[in-house]
Amino acid sequence: MVHSHPIYLALSRDPDERARAYRRLFDTALTEIEIDLIRHAAHYSTPIGDDRFRREIEAAFSLEPNYSKRGRPIKNLVTVTG
Repeated sequence: MVHSHPIYLALSRDPDERARAYRRLFDTALTEIEIDLIRHAAHYSTPIGDDRFRREIEAAFSLEPNYSKRGRPIKNLVTVTG
């Protein structure tokens, strides 16, 4: 069963006004800087926020505080001589 989030419900007691208030949250378009920030964060799988927020996310999910290396791990090659 799906339930409305408490923050959404707090927008208004009236369902129609609540829906209008929710839609108004998206009236302002994102700037190019904000769009670039979101793209960068999505590409590198990094959180968006201030330093405190990033530290909290990194601690909560055991993330390293830097960009992760992309691609497959390097295989350990063993050279056999003989």
